[in-house]
Amino acid sequence: KGGATNPALSGNCRKVLFEAGGKVYRARVGRGRAKQLGRGSEPDYSRDGRSITFVRADGHVVFLHGDRQFRLGRGRSPHVSDYATGHGWAVAYNSDGNVMLGLINRGRKSIQTAVHDGIVGGITARAAGRGIVVWARSSALFYLNRHTGNSDDLAYSSRPITEIDSSARANLIAFAAPGDSGFKDVPGNQAQSVYVKWL
Repeated sequence: KGGATNPALSGNCRKVLFEAGGKVYRARVGRGRAKQLGRGSEPDYSRDGRSITFVRADGHVVFLHGDRQFRLGRGRSPHVSDYATGHGWAVAYNSDGNVMLGLINRGRKSIQTAVHDGIVGGITARAAGRGIVVWARSSALFYLNRHTGNSDDLAYSSRPITEIDSSARANLIAFAAPGDSGFKDVPGNQAQSVYVKWL
């Protein structure tokens, strides 16, 4: 009943998540009824379709794999990685202007602050094995490799960067920014545009 929004598709295109009426649902594409996962919003599927994250109605980010559920910290805009042998899963989310990283491996969870201070815009942690976290601070796009500690800027804009996503291995980053942000673009374009950047 009511409208549905915020779809998230698994990498094999067989399952979809969405929210409707303050609840998160999962459905198999083209068959069966949607199953309610709980009250919440902002669902995200791992690219391999093996895990799910969303924000519960109480504001906590949760991670689901099969019948197991882990509650992480309070936050928003969660993104979940594929499973990586020896590393498990990673969930990145925005919490009070910081990027938090929830790590789930061998049935245990740990939570660490990946990036401090004033994060604005989208965040992503698609590659748990590579340990890559990507975020935007206003008009600058950055990445962090949590294994090596390397961190660097990827792009600068004259306008705020938003809505970041990445490939499963986080070697290609996509982000949105206004068309007059100073990137190579159609001259005079004022519309929001999507750009890609190799990492």
